[in-house]
Amino acid sequence: MRYHSGRRRLEANDQLTIEFAGVYRHYHACLMRTIRIGAPSPRQIECNEVALDAMAACMDAMKPGRSIGEVFDAHAQVIDRAGMRALRMNACGYSVGATFSPNWMDWPMIYTGNPTVIRPGMVFSCI
Repeated sequence: MRYHSGRRRLEANDQLTIEFAGVYRHYHACLMRTIRIGAPSPRQIECNEVALDAMAACMDAMKPGRSIGEVFDAHAQVIDRAGMRALRMNACGYSVGATFSPNWMDWPMIYTGNPTVIRPGMVFSCI
């Protein structure tokens, strides 16, 4: 678990984010979902639209021969342009590899300035 805000019952207007992986031997398939309980606020709808745009920017930037840092920078530009700089984290994803349970994250992380060059066959989870 990366984040924990304390135990409590979910309320009628709440949000829950879960992240987990299915494991077979050393192979992991991760899944992250945010579940909205109740109607989303206009701000949540706006944040979701910006997140989708940021994800598209990551996918456009994630090409063999480019650096991992360029992927993060594409992500950050979309979020910053939308006026949501204070809401973004310092990394937006990671490589997924054959690692020992319970960790499915592998190096390299997607953060600004990461000089690692993307090669064919690399697998990433971008958030």
